[in-house]
Amino acid sequence: DAPPGAEVKLSGKLSSAGGKIVGSRAFHAAAPVQTVEPPAAVGGLGQAFGEAVADLVLWTNDVLHAPR
Repeated sequence: DAPPGAEVKLSGKLSSAGGKIVGSRAFHAAAPVQTVEPPAAVGGLGQAFGEAVADLVLWTNDVLHAPR
């Protein structure tokens, strides 16, 4: 059996003021957990969510500041 873990998947889409999609991407992060009991699972989900959101924010910044 695989050890328990928390996994978060997000997707982001950026569009211009005119509605044109200027970027889209999927983000994935995972974190190990010691047990599937709620406190440990919540901690793992929090860690994975934080990593995925950090990647999304960095990507958003890169897209918005890319030369056009």
